[in-house]
Amino acid sequence: MERPDRASNNSSASEDHKTHFLRRMSEQAMTKKSPGYECFILYGEDYHDLMSKTYPQPRGQLHAGGQEVTEEFVADNEESLRSGCKVLDVCCGEGNTLAYLAESFPNSQFVGIDIVQKAITTAMSGVQAMGNVSYVQGTIYDLPFEDETFDIVLGQDPDGFCHKDRIVAFEEVFRVLKLGGKLYMHQSWIPSGWSKDEMDEYDRYKKIGGGPPPPVGPP
Repeated sequence: MERPDRASNNSSASEDHKTHFLRRMSEQAMTKKSPGYECFILYGEDYHDLMSKTYPQPRGQLHAGGQEVTEEFVADNEESLRSGCKVLDVCCGEGNTLAYLAESFPNSQFVGIDIVQKAITTAMSGVQAMGNVSYVQGTIYDLPFEDETFDIVLGQDPDGFCHKDRIVAFEEVFRVLKLGGKLYMHQSWIPSGWSKDEMDEYDRYKKIGGGPPPPVGPP
């Protein structure tokens, strides 16, 4: 999916990013004024610890399809990755995908963002010797990057793309993509807002033919 052209909507802040992020998300969680505000409360610091206990994929690949989906991304973008490009992984979790990509493609630059600070700390501890990958705490609804920064935005099951306010997440992604850049996403979440009848039908299908469990609570 290529980035459409659009006007700039950059904002600046005098405080450092982490302080700015924590302050804004705390305010939003209290006032419920911003898209995704509830994620700051819903996704506690132990989110990935809890998820890894029941998710069918290994802890380093806590997204639908696991490593196979990552390899599909590599196959579809190998030329760009080898020649050198800048990639953003939204909702990157503990950063295993980017660590693997950064080691495999030293000519490219990789940035991961996740709302859970504990996940970011874990991700950073695993790539200290690498100069082409970094991680930042933040939200997909307010990406802390300049317009037209990335050649590719990678989304492996990012919850923001199925959130009721997902249009804001997509707007932010296309803002930080370079003109002609690519959004590469794999999504298995059910968008929030399904009726009870729709969820009941999905549950019946799951029992008969198998399939991924529906998300618990708002993504």
